Amino acid sequence: MHCDSRLTSLLTSALLLAALPATTAFAAGSTAAPESSPPSPAGEDPAPLTLAGCVQRALLRNFDIELGHFDTANSREAVTIASAAFDPSLRASSSRSGTRVDGAPSASSTWANRIGVSQHIATGADVSVSTSLDRSGNRLSSPYNPAYDSDVSLTLSQPLLKGAGLAYNRSAIARARLGVDRTSLLYRSTMMDTVRDTEVAYYQLHFARQQLSVRRQSLAAARLLYEENKTKRDTGVLTDLEVLTAEVGVATQQRNVLLAEQELHDREDGLRSIIGQFELDSPLGGTGFSLPEVEPLDVARTFERAKTAQPEYLASKTTIDQLQIDADSARRNRLPELNLATTLGYNAERAHPGSALENLPGSDGYNWQVGVELVYPIGSRGDRARLAQAVNTLGRARLQLHQLEQNILVQTRSSVRAVVTNREAVQVSALASHLGVKQYDLEKARFDAGLSTARRVLDAQTDLDTARVNEISSQVALLTSLAQLRRLEGRTLESYAIDAPPPR
Repeated sequence: MHCDSRLTSLLTSALLLAALPATTAFAAGSTAAPESSPPSPAGEDPAPLTLAGCVQRALLRNFDIELGHFDTANSREAVTIASAAFDPSLRASSSRSGTRVDGAPSASSTWANRIGVSQHIATGADVSVSTSLDRSGNRLSSPYNPAYDSDVSLTLSQPLLKGAGLAYNRSAIARARLGVDRTSLLYRSTMMDTVRDTEVAYYQLHFARQQLSVRRQSLAAARLLYEENKTKRDTGVLTDLEVLTAEVGVATQQRNVLLAEQELHDREDGLRSIIGQFELDSPLGGTGFSLPEVEPLDVARTFERAKTAQPEYLASKTTIDQLQIDADSARRNRLPELNLATTLGYNAERAHPGSALENLPGSDGYNWQVGVELVYPIGSRGDRARLAQAVNTLGRARLQLHQLEQNILVQTRSSVRAVVTNREAVQVSALASHLGVKQYDLEKARFDAGLSTARRVLDAQTDLDTARVNEISSQVALLTSLAQLRRLEGRTLESYAIDAPPPR
């Protein structure tokens, strides 16, 4: 009896110590989750791990964020590439040739040099200005030997149908600028995904830590029961079956601890992989969160917000604008080619190169040419097929936009339901935790009065632990659903006052 009273006293003290944190945290009905951190090596005290700090690290060190920089940079270079089609080009050439007619006393030689500038302009025309200085020796038709010929000419080639027009010729630039807008929107989407994933990973890490703490408390209680049953068996109060039952309970709780530790390590690696690069062994400090006030939700309002601010939806509309440009260009390309070509120039011939160049402006020598060229592929099957492809692609993109609208509506309805359901689940789980505390206190009082057993008290403790895990799980589910809703509405970055590159 003396031994049993000591065991009873020891068990009572242990149960009180195990239940004290739960009673303190949940009896007051607080919605804030306690901070938690795993055991750290000796001498190592990591700073508290805040959600805002994790988001900041993710935006600086996440792989997807850095990869997005290359896409946005390339889209801006695409505008430069398209604009470069209207840059002037410098052209220069030099050649030397010789000719001798059979039976002639001597051979003639020519040295030709030409330099000029050409440019493609927005109307579709190609304009070039060039000048030349040629040297000819033994030319019978010239009074000079050697003779120096110089000329200056202006050449214009303007398409009148196919390839003409400001909109057509600047379509590549317009399409590239829309590409900048699209990549900026997709980069913003990547940032939103990264922030949302960071939030979810942070909440899941906190849950895993709390769950492991509960599992370890349950294991300690199971071991205490096992030791008590062994002592009672030795004194003849209990049988070997009771001891075996307690031993199985210890093994079960050990398995639960191992699974909780595995989940914790997985959650730690998951968060580290989002907020850093190859920092899988970096220490993580304590985590914690509090539940925000949930504003009244409306499906129609959320749907309109999503269509107005969701980057993927806006990027799809930008893609349609690009495809519209392609269709307009393909429609223009169905026209036949009708080109106007004009040339106007002056020339002079002298015995010295300086004289040839100096007399060029006042020379009586000139040349001109005006002509048109028509090219019409019979049937124009290729151009008609390319137009059909462009129209089909545009129609497909518009249909995909409608499909995306429907998907957004479905996601909106689901997200609103998830928030409402999880908000109710938090209240229910908090009530369950509060009732679990009362049930434990009642069973403990019965144990003190000799009307219950230690096993029933430990069962009440286990039920309380389960209620605690369910409450934290429901809180994490609510925070996760709120993060998903903010992502759907395109408000993820606003929550942290993050500036993203806006469309051009």
